[in-house]
Parts: sequence; C-alpha cells; structure tokens
Amino acid sequence: MSPIRFEVSKQLSILATILVLSWLLGTLLNLLTLTMVSALCGYIYWHGRQFILLYSWLLSGRKSSINEGLGPWYPITEAIYHWHSDTKKNKKKLLSVINEFRLSTDALYEAVVLIDIQSAIVWSNKSSKALLGFHKKKDVGTRITHLIRHPKFIQYWDNENFTDPLLLPSPISTDLWLSIQITPYSAGQKLLVARNVTRLNRLEQIRQDFVSNVSHELRSPLTVINGYLETLDGIDNITPKQLSHVVQQMLSQGKRMKHIVDELLYLARIENTQQPITTKKIAMNTLLASLKQEAQALSGESMHQISVHIQSNKSLLIHEKDAYKIFSNLVFNAVRYTSPGKCIDIKWEVKKDGGYFSVSDEGIGIAAQDISRLTERFYRVDPGRSRDAGGTGLGLAIVKHSLERYLSSLVITSELEKGSTFTCHFPKDLIR
Repeated sequence: MSPIRFEVSKQLSILATILVLSWLLGTLLNLLTLTMVSALCGYIYWHGRQFILLYSWLLSGRKSSINEGLGPWYPITEAIYHWHSDTKKNKKKLLSVINEFRLSTDALYEAVVLIDIQSAIVWSNKSSKALLGFHKKKDVGTRITHLIRHPKFIQYWDNENFTDPLLLPSPISTDLWLSIQITPYSAGQKLLVARNVTRLNRLEQIRQDFVSNVSHELRSPLTVINGYLETLDGIDNITPKQLSHVVQQMLSQGKRMKHIVDELLYLARIENTQQPITTKKIAMNTLLASLKQEAQALSGESMHQISVHIQSNKSLLIHEKDAYKIFSNLVFNAVRYTSPGKCIDIKWEVKKDGGYFSVSDEGIGIAAQDISRLTERFYRVDPGRSRDAGGTGLGLAIVKHSLERYLSSLVITSELEKGSTFTCHFPKDLIR
C-alpha cells in the first residue's frame, strides 16, 4: 500500500473511532447529537489549526523555524522543511555560480554584454566601459542600438546574420578597433562579445601597405629597364656612346632592385632566424671612424660637417654585420636628409644602464604623427624625396629588428625644420 493510501485509511479509522466513541458517550449521557457534533468539530478544529500554523509559516516568508505538525501533518511539514532547506542550498549554489560568472567575466579583456529579447541591455562586464563606453548600472535597460549607433552595427543587428564578426571603430574612440560577435541564445536573448583588435587591424594595414609599396619599389626600376630595352629594340643604328649610356642606366636600376631584394632578405632573416647569434667585440672608435669616412664620401659636394664623439673606449658585443647595418643606416640617413653644409653629430657613450649610440642632425625634421611609423617597411614621410636620395625605405625597419635581437631599443626625437636624433640603447651585458 502506498503511503498516501495508508495515511488516508489511518485518518478514516481515527475518524470512525472518534465517531463510535462519541456515539457511545452520547448514548450513556443521553446527548447523542451534541456529543457527536462536538467530537466532529474538535477533529476539524485540530486539522484546521495545523493548516493555519503551516499557512502562517509560508506567509511569513519562511524566515522562522517551521512548527512540526502532528499526525498526518508531520510528513507534510517535514517534506516542506526539506524542500525549503534544499531550495536554500540550491539558491546559495546558484548565487555562488552567478557571482563566479560575474567575477570571471569582469576579469576578461573582452567586453561581454547580455541583451534581452527587447534589445535592451541586461548586464555588462567591466571591460564594456573601457571598450564600448557602457556604464554597468546606468545603461541597464537601454537599447543596444542607442549606445552603438554606427550604421554598420545597426545593419548587422537588424539583419540578424551573426555568422561572421563585425569589425568597426569603438563608440568612444575611432582609434580603437573592435571585433564584435553576437551569439543568440534562450528564446531571443543575445550575448555580445567585443574584442580589441586595434593591433591586428594595424598589422593588416601595414601588410597591405607593404605589398603595395614593395610592388611600387620594384616596378619603378623594371619600368626604366623595360623602356630602354624597347628603345634598343626599335633602333637599328646606335652609337657606342649611346649604348654605353643605356647600359649604365639599366645597370643602375638593376643594382637598385638587387639592393632592395638583398635588404628584404636580410630583414626576413633577422626576423625569422632561431639560431644563436655569433657575436664579437666591436671596437666602436674604429667602426665609427670608418663610418665617418663613408658618410663624407656619400655627402660629396654637400659638404656636411660630420663629427664623431667617443666618450668611452668600451666595445660592443654584437654581430659585425648587424653592427654595420644598424649604425650605417642611421648615419647615411642623416646625410641624405640633412641640407648641405649642416652638422651631423655621431656619439658613443656608456652609462650605468648600458651603451648609447646616437646620430643627431640639423635636417628637415619629422612630424610627430610620423615618428611612430618610421620603422615600418617602405614607410616614407616624403616618398619622392626618399627615392631621389637613394633610400630603399627599409633602413629603419632593419635598425629596429636588428636591435630587438639584442634586447635593445631605438628612440627617435625630432622637431620640424630643426633636426632629429636617433638613439640606440644597448643593455649593459653587451658592453665590454
């Protein structure tokens, strides 16, 4: 027999017993009706009181302890008590999980936003303020399209095709680029995740610029060579002097292409090589004296005033070719972009934190917005002037990546029409 049937049978037996006993007592006292009605009312009152106690406990918010019922009410109150205890435990566990979720999402660098079926914000993490400008409490209930008003985002939201992420600038700064991915869940609700992809976007732009620039750099000499070849093909009689001039021009352009390719290969090698670097002690006074002579030869009729200041006799532990590439690029750039007769100062000094090589000039200077891009491949402040001066646009990129191999750095300071200073800092463990 099931517990319910047993309890019902038991209560019916008790009720029957009460009625029989009240009948007997009523017969003896000659008050049969009154005795039986009183017994029945007492039975109903007792059950009613147990029900009222339980109902009052439920109305009180279940804050006080439950009164244990008697008779058939005991298993009911016990079951409710266990249900209440289990509910409290589950609620605590759920609150703990929710709290852990919020703490973990607040620790993310990505912005996380929960959005309801009405397109209103339900919750957002801390990074949402830094990336999207959302206020965690203030913006709850605000439609997402009222806060992100970029036309691309509104179209992305309305189309509800969230297969691919959306790339667009942040609402708080056009310099900050975000990748926004929306995931629908649970009957119309949505999860928005925004990642900071400014660096990746910048790298992609650099890659595109690089492909465009290298194509242009190689196409220019090829166009010259091809033009001369077509000219030669259409001339039946050409004098030795004319042929010599044409050949010299083609050789010059061929050398230019070879130089660009060699620089690109060198740059690729120093970026990708995993082999240990073979270093040797480089006597800076000897190297800088040699560079001064080459710089004077490059200056030629410009007659730059080139001076070398060696304030320490200590040597630099570095690969010989890397040393020449780093220092020669900086010195020769100074010669190319400094007006005739102006000063160029080359300095080597050693301080407590390492060695410093610097090249200062009185050249045309560099605008502040261009300084951060100078070490990009083929980046030119003035493309026409750079090519006329004989540069490849790879020199400072080679300097930067060569220095990084030795955990060293390049610092550039400049002022328009006053000149520039390029300073290489080498850690003290490279100074001998």
